[in-house]
Amino acid sequence: MTTPPTPPTQPTQLPIVTQQQYVDDAPSLDVVHEQVEWALDQVYEQANGIDAKSGVVLLASSLLFAGVTALQVAIGSHVAALRPGTPMPWWEIAARWIAGGVAITFLAVLGLSLAAMWPRKFAMAPKPKKLRKKYLGEPERVTKAIVMNARIDIYNPTVRKVELKSLLMVLSFFAVAIEGILLVVILMIVAFAL
Repeated sequence: MTTPPTPPTQPTQLPIVTQQQYVDDAPSLDVVHEQVEWALDQVYEQANGIDAKSGVVLLASSLLFAGVTALQVAIGSHVAALRPGTPMPWWEIAARWIAGGVAITFLAVLGLSLAAMWPRKFAMAPKPKKLRKKYLGEPERVTKAIVMNARIDIYNPTVRKVELKSLLMVLSFFAVAIEGILLVVILMIVAFAL
């Protein structure tokens, strides 16, 4: 029966590595740096795409809301043509309630789309002024390693912001779909009643 090895009583001391030694021992620094830059560029590009899609969703919602408003004006003019004292038809009451739902949905789309398009500050590491001030005299590979490490540190927070923008855009898309369904329901009620 073998006994497990006993842990050392003192922690193992790792050698202290200077920045220059770190860079000299990193033959793939250029490749890793390029990949980090590419990954962050992809995230920023995705954020720009979300902004554009949110604008399209907001436009679609506005058009649907305008259609419902025009339909309500038409229904209102029909009711105005009825004789005074005539009760409002059931289909108009239903259409007005559903139109209210469309208005609420439009406000939800408006809020979600604007939240998705709202400019967010993405971290930029390191800041150009700091680079010039602290690292202008450093060797190029040292500066490249520092920039790469700083950009890796900001990657996850940036991705979380883009994921939030994406979620808001998807929610606004679903709200527009609900808005469109409600418009179709109003049209079916009016077509059925007339």
